[in-house]
Amino acid sequence: MDPAHAPDRLIGKIVLSAALAAASLGVGLRTVDNEPRYFIVDELAATGLSHHADTELRVRGFVVAGTIEELSARPGTYQFLLAHRGVALRVQTHGPLPDTLRDQSEVVVHGRLGQRDGAWVIEGDQLVTKCVGKYEGTPASLVATTFE
Repeated sequence: MDPAHAPDRLIGKIVLSAALAAASLGVGLRTVDNEPRYFIVDELAATGLSHHADTELRVRGFVVAGTIEELSARPGTYQFLLAHRGVALRVQTHGPLPDTLRDQSEVVVHGRLGQRDGAWVIEGDQLVTKCVGKYEGTPASLVATTFE
């Protein structure tokens, strides 16, 4: 190997490494952009709900006691209030509810935020609940505040 070509090989390796790093970063950013944004109910409300209209989101909070109900006008559709730190949003979802969905259970709702009859609603596609028996610290009380 000719020692005079060593700097050319080094430059080639640096260029190749930089190109691979840039490609990896691009794929990583695209993956992050495709993930729905994650919020806690009060944080979502603080950012301004209209900024997230018709956006796919994941929202975490606690089910307000006594609010889980099936809509009589839309059989198989359920609604409840999801709250955190005194802020609540209505959730509507279609299909069977998880067995662990109960009053004051912690839930992450995957869905879209929109308005229905002048009120903000999360149209849930997926509900993920935490098993209350395995976690300490159930909220003492949840004060419902709704947005219109």
